[in-house]
Amino acid sequence: MSWQIYITNRHILKCDDVRASWVSDKGRVSVAESGLLLRVPQVLVVPADHPPAVRDTVTLAETVGESFIDYPLGYGNRTANDRAFDAAGVERVITMEATDVSAAAEFVAHGLGVTILPTRTVPKAAGCKALTVTDQSLEWALHVATAEHRRISAATSALIGMADDFVDDRS
Repeated sequence: MSWQIYITNRHILKCDDVRASWVSDKGRVSVAESGLLLRVPQVLVVPADHPPAVRDTVTLAETVGESFIDYPLGYGNRTANDRAFDAAGVERVITMEATDVSAAAEFVAHGLGVTILPTRTVPKAAGCKALTVTDQSLEWALHVATAEHRRISAATSALIGMADDFVDDRS
C-alpha cells in the first residue's frame, strides 16, 4: 500500500462513484459512517549514536532543536505528529520530507535527522534507536468511511466486513 493513499482518500468520498474509502483523519470528510480499523502507535527514532539513544523514553520538549524528517502535509501520520507537537506547545524543525517509512528510517540511520515511525516499521538495524514519547500520544488511526447520502453496495459492504475481520489490532 502506498502512503500516498492518505492524501487523496479523504477527498475521494466526494466523487459520485465512490461509496467507501480508507481514511486516517475521519474528521476532515463528511461521512455517513466510519469504523475504526486500526490504531497505529508511533515512536521517535534517532540515530543509534545520538545522545538521547542511551535512553528508552523522551518527551517532545526534549526534541527542541532536532532536525526532523517527516511526511508531507495531508498524510495521516504527519497530521498525528502535528497535533501532538501542537498539544505539547513544541515547535519542530522539519528539514526533510519522506513519503516512505523505509526511506525515513534510512535517513535517520545515516544521521540526517530524527523521525517518528509506526512501531511496526522501526528498523532492527544497528543504525537506529526507537524512543517512546511519554508526554503525548503519537498514535494515528485508520478508518473505513462510507460516503454520506449514498447507499453502499453488497460488494462494498462485504469488503468492509472482510477488512473488519482481517484487522485484529484495535487496542
